[in-house]
Amino acid sequence: MTEIIINKPKGPQEITPQNIQYFSHHTGQFEQSQVNKAKKFVEHNCLDYLGDNLFQCGPIIGYNKRTYTLKKGPDGEFSCNCQFFVTKGKMCSHILALYYAFRLKYFQKHNKYNHAKQDQQ
Repeated sequence: MTEIIINKPKGPQEITPQNIQYFSHHTGQFEQSQVNKAKKFVEHNCLDYLGDNLFQCGPIIGYNKRTYTLKKGPDGEFSCNCQFFVTKGKMCSHILALYYAFRLKYFQKHNKYNHAKQDQQ
């Protein structure tokens, strides 16, 4: 089993092209790691549980402006309404951030998980 380590500095780091994934219009490809972007969503507290197996990934201030909705399906798999997931059908940085959040018990630590226990009962 691989251990996920997020070295969290004191406060959020500045967002730069060197430390977060972005789409390069010049090359027509994503640059940098999807993992880095997912870790930034967790580091910047962008994730919220909405109830009924719905989650929200808000924007990273100074980087993007969109908020995405993630849903856990009956098969246990997550989907996202972001362009990458909708067009490619592959795991996006928002879903990856959600997996990191679960591993780090993010929702319990940030008191954002209270509705989840009620939904499971």
